[in-house]
Amino acid sequence: MLQLLLVPMLSVSLHALAVPNALLFEAVRDPAGRSILFVRDCGFGRLPQDVTSLGVEACESWQGGFTGRGTYESRDGRQLQYAGDAQVLAAHLGRQRFAEVWLYSGGGDLGEGVAIGRLLRQSRMTVRVPNVERVRGVMPWPQPDGNVRCISSCTVAFMGGLFRYMDDGASYEVHSASGVLGIVDTATTRRVMTGQLRPVMAKKCEGSRYWAAKLFRYFQNSLLQTTRYPQVTESEQEYDEYAQRGTAVMPYTAEQELRDLERLQSEGVIAVQDMIMRFERGCMAAAIDQLRQAPAARTPRAGPALRMLESMYTVSIKETQSMTRETMLRMGYLTQEIDAPGTS
Repeated sequence: MLQLLLVPMLSVSLHALAVPNALLFEAVRDPAGRSILFVRDCGFGRLPQDVTSLGVEACESWQGGFTGRGTYESRDGRQLQYAGDAQVLAAHLGRQRFAEVWLYSGGGDLGEGVAIGRLLRQSRMTVRVPNVERVRGVMPWPQPDGNVRCISSCTVAFMGGLFRYMDDGASYEVHSASGVLGIVDTATTRRVMTGQLRPVMAKKCEGSRYWAAKLFRYFQNSLLQTTRYPQVTESEQEYDEYAQRGTAVMPYTAEQELRDLERLQSEGVIAVQDMIMRFERGCMAAAIDQLRQAPAARTPRAGPALRMLESMYTVSIKETQSMTRETMLRMGYLTQEIDAPGTS
C-alpha cells in the first residue's frame, strides 16, 4: 500500500473513484462557500446518508475505517477490487482544490493512515477535526451519537496536514497499533502454545523497530517548519534495515517467561492475544529508547516526534486516550503553537 506514494499525484487514475470507497470522501461547501473534503467512516455518528429509507445501515463491512488496497466482498456477494484509501484521496486532490480536509474516523489500517498523511503534506493541505456544529453547517445531522472523533490511524493521517486544527468539542484519541487486534494467525498461535515465546517476541520486535523508525520520521516531518528546515528523508530501505539489524528488544527475564508459560497452561489459547499485544508494546518501548540514543535524536524536532510516538504506544489498543487541547498545543499536534517555547 505504501507504493501508492510513488505515483505522481496528477497522474493518478480517476478510475479509483469508480468503485465503492472504504473511507467516504464527500465534497461539500461550508457556509462561507469554501470547498471541503469530508473524509469519514461510513456509519460513524449516525449520519442520515448512511442509512436506507427503511432505517437499515447502508455501509459495507469494509467501510468502517482506513482501508488499504485489496479485494473485498460486498453484501450482495460481489468481489470488488479496491485501490486503497490513499489512492482515492490522491484522485480527489488531483481533480479539485479544497480549502480544508475534515477527518472523522475510528481508525483502521496504520499504513494507510501514514500514506494519507503524506499525501496531505505533499498537497500542503489544511486538516481539521470538526465539531458537530461545523458538520451541521454542510449537511443534515439530526441525531449525532456523540462528538466528532479522530482515533488511531485517523490521528496519524491528521498529522500530515500542513495546518492542523481541532474544533472545540471534537475528540482526538490515540492508542497503540497492533497486528493481532482481530485474530492471531494460526502459525503464531501454535508457536506460542508450544512455548516458543522468545522467537515470537523477536519477530514482534522486528516489526516494532520498523514502525518506530517510520513513525518517528513521519512525525518529525509533520513538525518541521518547511520555511526553516528541509524535510527529513523517509526511506523504506532505512526502516527495513533498522528492523532487521536493530538490537532493540523487550527485556524478558526467565522469571517472566515462566509466568507466561504457566498462564498459557492455565488459560490456554485465550491468553495468546493479550500476551502478544504486551510483546508489541514492550518492543516498541525498547525501540523508542534506542532511537533516543541515536544521532537522529539530535536533529530538529526529533524530541517532540519521539514524545508523540511514545504517547501513542503507552495506551493499549483496547483503550484510547483522549488528548486535551492544551496537551496538543504544547506537543505540536496543532499548528498554532508548533514553535512555542518548550516544544523543541
